[in-house]
Amino acid sequence: MREQWAGTWGTNFLFCPGYNQSGPLNGIGCWATRGVYAANAYHFRGDYDYDYACLITNPTGDERFSAIGDITGYSGLTYNWPSSQLTIAFGYPVAAPFNGDVIQQIASVEWYETDTTPGDQASKYIGGDLTAGADGGGWFLSWRHPTAEFPDTDNNRFTDPAGAMNGPFLNGLTSHRRCRMNCSNPPSAGAGEFWQEMGSPVFRSTESDNQDASDIFNACLRNQ
Repeated sequence: MREQWAGTWGTNFLFCPGYNQSGPLNGIGCWATRGVYAANAYHFRGDYDYDYACLITNPTGDERFSAIGDITGYSGLTYNWPSSQLTIAFGYPVAAPFNGDVIQQIASVEWYETDTTPGDQASKYIGGDLTAGADGGGWFLSWRHPTAEFPDTDNNRFTDPAGAMNGPFLNGLTSHRRCRMNCSNPPSAGAGEFWQEMGSPVFRSTESDNQDASDIFNACLRNQ
């Protein structure tokens, strides 16, 4: 499938925050998009280690005449963390036992990384059993309740209330599934910690690579 679609783009993107079994949320609606950026290494060669992209949404939605972040709130972006973080991952898996209508959440620790296609970057892995359709779901550091406010009075996140960390920060996204042995059998003493794993490219910001995550996301931010 990656080879079949290499170098082509999807069209008619529509983002509907809070989508559920009944469809888009009443009073919130959806936002169409007007631009997309992706890393060349994934777009043309299918390198999972560069499997990230961003969409530029229209300044107004079909129900709300505001930028989408003014309605949903904004998340931070962070780069260059070691692959050993406690991660909260979200997605809308559509393959059984899920049906794509309900957002799912996983809490896991990143526990190793590997270069899936020899080159500049690597992918990192968490334990998770979300199925096809969850691709693109965000991996966040320091997830907390969206209505809780933790003022930062001394510019030091370590003195903020427990769990605040001035987050959440996006630090990955679901790219692909990986199984230590095979996905039909749980792990054994010699076959890994997790039955099934989900992989994300490592989010990096480097001067030597002009296709790392910071370059792609910054291209969207500059052109929104």
